[in-house]
Amino acid sequence: MKNKYYKIELAFFCILAIMCAVYGYLALQMPLGKLSNPAQGFFPGLMSLIGLVLSLICAATTLRKMRRTGEGEEPKGGVDFGQGSGFVTIALYIGMILFFIIFADIIGSYTCLFFLVLVLAKAQKLPGIVKPLILAALSAVGFYLVFGAFLGVMLPKGFLI
Repeated sequence: MKNKYYKIELAFFCILAIMCAVYGYLALQMPLGKLSNPAQGFFPGLMSLIGLVLSLICAATTLRKMRRTGEGEEPKGGVDFGQGSGFVTIALYIGMILFFIIFADIIGSYTCLFFLVLVLAKAQKLPGIVKPLILAALSAVGFYLVFGAFLGVMLPKGFLI
């Protein structure tokens, strides 16, 4: 029996890549500025590039799965809709970015970044808890050093810091 799961997943990631490319094109119509003084098009351009790369990686992974199991055939053991699924991974990315946007003012940008990196590291199956915690802490500290100390960008600190 044919399974259309991989074809649907591939179509989803291709459509997502096209949407990110269009968003990136529109972001490039605005001034980007410099890294030390970003303009209004810098952040949207960066997010569209990240989204484009992630969706293309997920599409390539789906293509590899299709070739390994046969075009549209159901793999042995059934289709993985669990944590290894591309849909779940993209949903985690989108959910964590929404968490960052919503709670950055409340608990602070640096704290939100810590949780963002921690959850995304676990979503990418980084083993254990120590490595993701170290990665999240180093990311938050690095984010503070670059944006808070070096560039002097005033980001929400929240009530925790």
